Amino acid sequence: MTYNPKGGPWVAMLGTYTTFAELPAATGYTPGTMAFAQDCGPVYSDGSNWHPAYSNLVYSAGNTGTTPAPDCSKGFTQSWTQNGSVTWGAPTNTTGLNIGDMLTLAVQKDANGTARTTAWNAIYRNAPTIASTSTSGAKATFVYMWDGTSWQYIGGSTAFA
Repeated sequence: MTYNPKGGPWVAMLGTYTTFAELPAATGYTPGTMAFAQDCGPVYSDGSNWHPAYSNLVYSAGNTGTTPAPDCSKGFTQSWTQNGSVTWGAPTNTTGLNIGDMLTLAVQKDANGTARTTAWNAIYRNAPTIASTSTSGAKATFVYMWDGTSWQYIGGSTAFA
């Protein structure tokens, strides 16, 4: 049995267990390893803990730097603190993407509020133009869908608010 919890590469199931408590320590398995517990269904290892396959964990990527590039092996919902003017780089670890996979970037400006997005890598199609704001802590969300070649902007906010 195979299952793909995060839209990344398909992985083999570790096995079937009666209860969540019977699962072996997740630390012994690479991130993305799947198991099945009859009391809660499919779960996957993040390298430290087991998580329900249907949960939407948010990966906190931290500060952006000047050329942030989302790492798809960390998950497809990521939060970033934008701490300078940036040009978003192409996502990394994209092997095994499926058409329709979604990438959500939740971006918050740092405390000084001067950070801004100056450009997006060409792999982000129809990426919004980002209005500049001086509001510290302002937030914006960008949702992209993989079309087999590039990340198509499908929604979110077009400015920090």
